[in-house]
Amino acid sequence: MRILKSNTVLGILISSLIVFCTGVAQADDSGKECINPELLRYALSQYQFEDINGFGEVTKTYNEMDVCDQGIFKVALQGIDYLRKMPNGKIPSNFQTLISKEGGINFLKKRIKKIQIETSNDSDCEESTAARVFFSEADQGIMHLCPSMKKSTPNQAAGFLVHEARHIDGFAHVDCTHGVLESTQGACDNTYQEQGSYGISLGFQFQVYMTTKNEAVKEESRSNIVLGALNNFNKAPLGLQKGGIFLDEDNILAFYQGNQEYRLAEFTDKTIGLTLHAGLPTVFFENGTVTKYDFTREWILREGTLINAFSGMSPSEREEIEDIYANVDNCFLFKNELKCMDGDGFLTYRFNELKPVAFSDRYQSWDNSLSLLMGDGKVYSMPKPKDFAATRDADLKVDGKAKTYPNITSFAEMENGYIMGISNKGFMMVKKSKDTPWVRAKEFGDFKMKKIVPYYWSKRLEDL
Repeated sequence: MRILKSNTVLGILISSLIVFCTGVAQADDSGKECINPELLRYALSQYQFEDINGFGEVTKTYNEMDVCDQGIFKVALQGIDYLRKMPNGKIPSNFQTLISKEGGINFLKKRIKKIQIETSNDSDCEESTAARVFFSEADQGIMHLCPSMKKSTPNQAAGFLVHEARHIDGFAHVDCTHGVLESTQGACDNTYQEQGSYGISLGFQFQVYMTTKNEAVKEESRSNIVLGALNNFNKAPLGLQKGGIFLDEDNILAFYQGNQEYRLAEFTDKTIGLTLHAGLPTVFFENGTVTKYDFTREWILREGTLINAFSGMSPSEREEIEDIYANVDNCFLFKNELKCMDGDGFLTYRFNELKPVAFSDRYQSWDNSLSLLMGDGKVYSMPKPKDFAATRDADLKVDGKAKTYPNITSFAEMENGYIMGISNKGFMMVKKSKDTPWVRAKEFGDFKMKKIVPYYWSKRLEDL
């Protein structure tokens, strides 16, 4: 057993016990109930609601006749109601924000007077944007809601409302340095302490999580806290440190940040691969099951389109998987071919001259570039799966954005500036600066590794 420089955190063993869980609750479209009349009257007394077209022209003003609306208006009112009913119990001072002091609904009322719903196909709301404000309209207290808002749960809708309301105070975003939004301009806050829009929305989730008695609500807020802390701040809060989560040949999953290893789990089932799926480290097993590390040690077995496709493969096919990619495209890499999901089936690219080694994905980023590290040490951009059939190896171009190192199949930068990488022979390597060579990491001895992915981790976040 390798020697660890700190006390290890031993994970719960996982075998073939199946626990059915679909994760965070999604917006419930099954019911078509009308809006509570009291809520409707309250909301209309506090805010002016309008529909606007792609030219910014008002096409509708909402009134009490819209009591049975089933669109964005209803979702917005569910978010407002959530803020009205948010527990206002006291939480530890280091988690308190203006939300804690003013209360969720008072925070919103103080800043927002008019809510405009963008419903036209001409709207320039991005697909992933739920709400937004324009600084030119800040003095009027106007917030815009985008079509994707309709997919929100009441908790999410409330979070979006207070997030955008904080922008009214003049807080803008900066470019992200890591996380799923790294490829998106102006999508992060520098720190939690400065209490910008992401700080306020995270503070809202802390307030809910630490005061609610409802376990389902608590679970949803905790999930939002984890993803928010990981992805929305350039200086990660809650003691999160930069490093990498790795999976070794002995089925051990662990985090390493340059000088300490924290063991997360030692699985009893044989593992096949590790990737990031929806921002969380995801482990695939030879028996067809899949689990995620969500900063708990519950190791719930998961379901979903990608997971179902993996589980539907034959045992012999799963054994041949070299690497897994989960992003806009979901793909499995084999020795001489690449299979990417297309509906319920796969589209396949077969290599002739090039030898694929591993995905050179951008891990947590929403940058949906599909690239592969090849045996010649170069990273090549792959076409979209629909274009596989019309593409040959000679058509592939070197990915100029990808960072790569000779004979290193995956790597992650550490808190201390070191870069840890997995060699093509499976050994953990270390590069202490850009001018020093790769050498074997002595603390890992002869243990063989499957993959390392860049990540942030802290025991404080796990202990929430």
